Amino acid sequence: MPVKIKCYCSVPFCSNSKRKQPQLSFHDFPKDKHVRVKWITAIRREESAKFTVQRGSTYVCSQHFRPEELYVRPGGSRVRLMKGSVPSRFVWNNFGSRRETRQTPDERASTRPGSDIEAAMGERGVQEIEAMRWEPAANVMEHDYSRPPAPGE
Repeated sequence: MPVKIKCYCSVPFCSNSKRKQPQLSFHDFPKDKHVRVKWITAIRREESAKFTVQRGSTYVCSQHFRPEELYVRPGGSRVRLMKGSVPSRFVWNNFGSRRETRQTPDERASTRPGSDIEAAMGERGVQEIEAMRWEPAANVMEHDYSRPPAPGE
């Protein structure tokens, strides 16, 4: 009977698991107290009743480390971490990218082929869209969500 490996990444907002992403490697928290504290701080967790680091059951997946921090020994098959590595690639820092500014949706749309809105809709259509975007709708009803609706409302 095959052994089921329960191996999940403990980084917030990361749902990687060994079962779903077998190509990733999962790494135990380090034994060294100082490096362990750096890991806990880096992943924005605090040890408490809700989260405790336990060897053999608390992991961080390889997605949170820079590629140069991962290696395989010659003749080996297991991915290892360089000593002193600290996870640094997260959702909240756009996985460690250096890109500081992101294009607006309009800027991204304007780079797509066939995205010339004015040509597709004509000037009148663009003006109507702009009016809807910036003017409050006249037919929007106010709702009092603090009380249940009366029959017929």
